[in-house]
Amino acid sequence: GMPANPQDRRLVRFGVFEADLRSGELRKSGVKIKLRDQAFQVLTELLERPGEVVTREELRDRLWPDGTFVDFDHSLNAAVNSIREVLGDSAASPRFVETVPRRGYRFIAPVKHSGAVGDKEPSTPPRFITAKQASWAISLIALVALAASSYRFLSGPEHEVRPSPKKTYLTSYPGHEIQPSFSPDASQVTFAWSNEKQENFNIYVKLIGVEPPRQITTDPLDEYNPVWSPDGRWIAFLRKQDESSAEVRLVDPYGNRERKLAEVSARSNHTFRHLAWSPNGKELAVVDKAYPADLGGLFLVSIDTGEKRQLTVPPPGAFFDGDPSFSPDGRRLAFVRSTGDLYVLDPSRDQLFEGDIQRLATNDKAAVAGWAPDGKHVIYATGHDARGNLGNLLRVGVSDGGEPELIVPRLSIGYLPAPTLSRDGRRLAYSERVDNTAITRLQIPEGAGQPVLTKLIDSTRMDLDAEYSPDGNLIAYASYRSGRFEVWRSDRDGSNPVQLSSRGGRAHIHWSPDGHRILFINTGDIWVVDAEGGAERALISDPSADTQANWSRDGEWVYFTSNRSGQFEVWKVSSGGGDPTQVTTTGGANGIESVGGEWLFYIKDPFPRWETSLWRVPVGGGQEEKVLESVWRNYVVVGKGIYFFSATHASLGPSQSQVYLKFYRFATGEIEVIAQIDRGWKNHGLSVSPDGRSFLFTDGVRSGSDLVMLEDFQ
Repeated sequence: GMPANPQDRRLVRFGVFEADLRSGELRKSGVKIKLRDQAFQVLTELLERPGEVVTREELRDRLWPDGTFVDFDHSLNAAVNSIREVLGDSAASPRFVETVPRRGYRFIAPVKHSGAVGDKEPSTPPRFITAKQASWAISLIALVALAASSYRFLSGPEHEVRPSPKKTYLTSYPGHEIQPSFSPDASQVTFAWSNEKQENFNIYVKLIGVEPPRQITTDPLDEYNPVWSPDGRWIAFLRKQDESSAEVRLVDPYGNRERKLAEVSARSNHTFRHLAWSPNGKELAVVDKAYPADLGGLFLVSIDTGEKRQLTVPPPGAFFDGDPSFSPDGRRLAFVRSTGDLYVLDPSRDQLFEGDIQRLATNDKAAVAGWAPDGKHVIYATGHDARGNLGNLLRVGVSDGGEPELIVPRLSIGYLPAPTLSRDGRRLAYSERVDNTAITRLQIPEGAGQPVLTKLIDSTRMDLDAEYSPDGNLIAYASYRSGRFEVWRSDRDGSNPVQLSSRGGRAHIHWSPDGHRILFINTGDIWVVDAEGGAERALISDPSADTQANWSRDGEWVYFTSNRSGQFEVWKVSSGGGDPTQVTTTGGANGIESVGGEWLFYIKDPFPRWETSLWRVPVGGGQEEKVLESVWRNYVVVGKGIYFFSATHASLGPSQSQVYLKFYRFATGEIEVIAQIDRGWKNHGLSVSPDGRSFLFTDGVRSGSDLVMLEDFQ
């Protein structure tokens, strides 16, 4: 055929985006968005060959010819990360840019080519509009833009607006309620509950909207993962025998009759499902030990005989296959592999090779909720993405090979294990984590005597990340008491609380050295609010994930942690705004200057599970050196040394329940233990009063999980 006129291929449309390849501009719903030059070049290469693999070598030759750029891998990864962030895409479940492992990248969304923005369609006669029409149009465009930006602000990356689903709390009991399963008519729910009086989980049944629940098992061993049979006569569940084995048992919904069906190798895991009934009620899909997997593959167990038949063998590197869910006709079984992908297979086949298993979606924390009643779609929830958005609900077609479609964004701000769908597809239930934390003060008495602990700031919701003002008279902290995290301020005894922010503020609350301004983080951006209240302003607002912001000692700079280079490093930006500068190069987070401003201290891991190492580098640049082997994420630098938490102590191994508040003295290099306290939430803030006698940190008051039901979500 004739080659396309290059003029016609300047403008490429995909989804709500439009890229002008000639001018290097990217628009989203008509609004121009910023994408760095190098990243735009990579996007151009992908858009010019949609659906094809563009290899890393081709990209290197086009963008960095003659080996002009040394660290090509790092730059390409950073460019692709920037593209994904701007498009609201994820590497785990891509809608636009797919990574082809060890080869390159592929643009997977449908694209339309057309002429440049100003091109006229020759067939359309010119139309003239009046000034009044023009002003109406402009007002309408402004309104639409405002609505679109408010929606984007509320719901995260671009997605069509849907009516809000109806959300009901099925349970709100103390302790943990987990792993719900609907009765066939969706009027009841069965679940596992460990209340605060007893440590172990038992199985309960509840008529929706009616209290109290009915306890149907009472064994002292942990029981979990109840699933209701299709005819409503039985509930299958697991009773844990020891660390690595469990019994599959059946009980009637009133707890009158119970029998053992099989034994399986199963660790107690509340984040995925182990069991699923076949629609004819004759078989149960279970997770059991399957070499070489660590936790197991999928098996079918006959309800009549208890015989097992193996369905899957997880490949090396996969620990288990879990979350089984049968299609309504029983001909397909969806499941999640621990590598994070969602698959579907035919459960009637005896021999299953990799080729018999169809991959539907890629996500590092997928959890199957169930099948749509049409049997053509699997509904599933995702884990979290780089920006911390958690618990999206998606639908993916089984036969059309299409992209997963978002149904409900940000369903939950906690982890979202074991969601479940009612048989008619109208109700969804899941377990929502509930945490209540408070701010505790530890005071060192004059002279001898034990440190005194006081619960200083507490509400019915979470309070955390507290910091004393430079003069010690005020405390700033994050609180969820208004229904979302905001920055609050109180007097030093916790009285007179005042809400300062209004757009959300979660982490790393930090006073300026003059005590007039407060830094905070809101969904990956850095904001500043006046200590007296008033309008917040964004210091840095861009697609990278930025966190852990601290002022320099003179207040001229703000150090922050960012992944804008492709990995987390310490960056700095002028406190008046402007372009950021990279400070560390071998990984770094939570940068804090020494009191004299000569050194920058930082930790190596931005989100350590517990401990990480503390380093320092001269503020003017130079050789980095390790200061401490193991500190928690938060630490405080004062004139004479560093206060920090650590679970390790010279004479002891790591403690599971306790943590030490310590002081590292610069003059001697010695480490002193100030107090031993409960481990709790100590990665959420540490502050020291100016006189060094009072410390603020976060403590867990109550944690648990409640069951939530969603209706009208599809």
